[in-house]
Amino acid sequence: MRSKVIFFSTLAITCLAIWGIFNLIFTESSEMMVWCIVSGIAMSAALLSNLLVVSSTETNTVRNASLTWVLNASGIAFFAWTLFFVFLLGSYEDGKRPMTTLYVGYLIILIACVFLTFMGGWGGSISEKHCQEVQASIQGRDVFIMQLKQAIVKLEEIESDTRTTNHKALTKSFDLLKNIPANRISDPTVSSQVSEKISSVIASVEQNDAESIYTSIRDLVQTLRAVRI
Repeated sequence: MRSKVIFFSTLAITCLAIWGIFNLIFTESSEMMVWCIVSGIAMSAALLSNLLVVSSTETNTVRNASLTWVLNASGIAFFAWTLFFVFLLGSYEDGKRPMTTLYVGYLIILIACVFLTFMGGWGGSISEKHCQEVQASIQGRDVFIMQLKQAIVKLEEIESDTRTTNHKALTKSFDLLKNIPANRISDPTVSSQVSEKISSVIASVEQNDAESIYTSIRDLVQTLRAVRI
């Protein structure tokens, strides 16, 4: 809500400033003055829209960032082309100048804007989906890491000597798991295998069966090595 208040307040002040500046420049009202004011306000609104996007985690997405960039670029191009036509391609005081060139430029900018909006939205959606998949993969691996960490703590309670074969092997499996890329574990088959082996280790540690602990840890290490390759 606060960002919207800031947006509309700033936009209102900017609109008044733009209107005042071009009223000082032009000695009398004309179509060119109107387009200078309109394009200036459009550019300001496009640039200020960044406030609405970054103000919330729900709106601050890859797709919205891409679309905002297109909107900013289009607003700047709209205003820049208007100023170029009005002040550099002729006299801004000539109210009878043909406006065809100006409108052709607007049409080109509009077509480019539509094309870039489509591409930006499409590309942003793909990037956003990829980011979500990567995040899910990392979270999945972190769950396994946490489970192994808890198993190590439990094993230390049972075997106070951290130099035992089981403790060294479990620590080794922990290091292996941390170094495996998250996307490798995101595969459902691999995730199921790793989950099964970790559950077996946890169950063995809870049962305090030295032989079972050794076997389950060995199987886990072999599985993690196979996943890493």
